[in-house]
Amino acid sequence: HLVTPSGMKIAHETSDLAQFAHCTDDDVRGVVGVLADHRILRTDEAGRWEIFHDVLAGAVLGWKSRHDAERAVARASADARRRHRRLAFLAFGALVALSAMTALAVFAFSQRSQARDQARSARSGQLVASALSVLDSDPELGIELALEGARIEPTARAENALRLALDASRVRAV
Repeated sequence: HLVTPSGMKIAHETSDLAQFAHCTDDDVRGVVGVLADHRILRTDEAGRWEIFHDVLAGAVLGWKSRHDAERAVARASADARRRHRRLAFLAFGALVALSAMTALAVFAFSQRSQARDQARSARSGQLVASALSVLDSDPELGIELALEGARIEPTARAENALRLALDASRVRAV
């Protein structure tokens, strides 16, 4: 702030320099005191601080350009790190969601398989029960029903119903 963009030196009061640096007047007085001891800064007749030699203006502008560039790079790097962290978090969340959906799909398929098995068992049990209920009136129908129940699910109950139906059948020779 002590050099204009065109390279001319400019004088500022201590309070102005403190405001530019976002610090207290006492902090600035300590720094400008050390710079004055090294003949880098001096005070003018109004008590404002300026660069001691005009030759230093170019060096100050060069330093300011490098400093601003370094700050821009640091800011861009911090932004990139934030974006990478955000992307990593989103990727992790997507992975967790995908894992949950996969687990849910596996569970749903296993439940569907169990439901099919239970439906098949229920259908077989229903046919066997129907076969047992018609043994007295129509043993041939009982044989067909017990046989179909045994085909769907071969159980001891289906085998027993088939034997009973064959015993009750009028066509034993067949």
